[in-house]
Amino acid sequence: MKIQACFLTALSLCWLGSAGSVNAAVQLHDKHVGRLQGAELSPDWGVVSTGDQASEKMAPRTFDGFRQTSWLTKIENGEGTWLEFRFKDDVCWVLWEYSIINGMVSTARDPQGWELQGSRDGETWTTIDSRKQQNFVGRRWAKTYRPQTTDAYSRYRIHFKSDGAQVMEVSEVDFTVKPSILPPEGVLAEAERGCAALKWQAVEGATGYTVRRAASPEGPYTIVASGVTETRYTDTGPFGDSETTHYKVSSELSDARGLMSTSVSVLTPVSAPTNLRVKQGADSVVLEWTPSPKAIAYVVRRSLLREGPYSVVGTMITAPAFSDGGLSPGTAYHYVVSGVANGKEGVETAPVSAVFPPLAPTTLTAEPGKDSVTLNWSAVALATSYKVIRVESPGETKAELASVTDGTTFTDATASPRRSYVYTVVAVNDCGTSAESPAVSATAVRPASWWRR
Repeated sequence: MKIQACFLTALSLCWLGSAGSVNAAVQLHDKHVGRLQGAELSPDWGVVSTGDQASEKMAPRTFDGFRQTSWLTKIENGEGTWLEFRFKDDVCWVLWEYSIINGMVSTARDPQGWELQGSRDGETWTTIDSRKQQNFVGRRWAKTYRPQTTDAYSRYRIHFKSDGAQVMEVSEVDFTVKPSILPPEGVLAEAERGCAALKWQAVEGATGYTVRRAASPEGPYTIVASGVTETRYTDTGPFGDSETTHYKVSSELSDARGLMSTSVSVLTPVSAPTNLRVKQGADSVVLEWTPSPKAIAYVVRRSLLREGPYSVVGTMITAPAFSDGGLSPGTAYHYVVSGVANGKEGVETAPVSAVFPPLAPTTLTAEPGKDSVTLNWSAVALATSYKVIRVESPGETKAELASVTDGTTFTDATASPRRSYVYTVVAVNDCGTSAESPAVSATAVRPASWWRR
């Protein structure tokens, strides 16, 4: 049985503007809805374009289903003009056959030749059919052609030519199309923590899948993922403010996107709180944030690593603030907060961090040298620099010798020979300084040349 989906009748026209080309939205009549090899083609929108701006108001007549109306276009210098049809959402269809119906005035206005091209991006065009020296038996006469291709395109363009004519007239262009690949079935969506989890049944022959999202069942649907190779996808947003989020999934065949599945909906995850900030105490932090719309409570998570994993430290918090105590020095703590609504956690904030002053360096050593002492110590987590402190004799004031930012070693070249010094090192970061390391003592060695004086 031959199954067709012909774009014959327009319910309405909506001009989308013209700047170099002319666009008109054309809706397909629902009486032509049918089963396309198991996939339902629902009423939808396409866009008609033409390169002849003077005929912009007439261009949609080629798809209005009435042979009594015509598209008249001016031919200059025999160069011809083009007529393009683009499917909504760039869904790709296989053009099984097409019909050209000439005008009602005279043979001199009939198209005599053309090239039919297909494209998936509007930039690269492939010629799929070419005709020359075409004759129409009568007025408003339909001639049907079948391209020798099974490739699918989201745009079809016909370059018309009419040798010697100054005006060309076309009453109708009819497309008979079939889907490039069937849409997935069994699409399901479930709300999870901060995301929507989708899954569907695999489609035989599909090389991937495209997921689209919308704030309402009618759309418009925006692509959130393409080239998905598994039969599942987790959407982490960002989400809008609508109560529900709607999804459609289409199969891909190479770079051609097929028909979209029926829509599924899920409660939209509550948006993340904003302006999350942290205030540090000696061994505690206070988190504050701006509340999320629709959230009735909040969950706070903490991790020692910014990339996670994060563990719950506070739940069912109704105020936009949280205090976390008993924290350790020399440690960085990272926090995220999410709102709760409809029994589900929403989207998490970006992490904020609380970095406490570092611990004291350990294993400090001192190696005497000629008129110098070289110090070495172990690196300290979270330290951004180190201060070297020296005491020349017991009871004297400590003096800071240097700030070391590029390593864990320092050579004291100001040490006097045969004089003992006591050294300590402290670690530093933006939150403060550590306690002093265990002290070490050393005496610089007098160089051999000194003895020969």
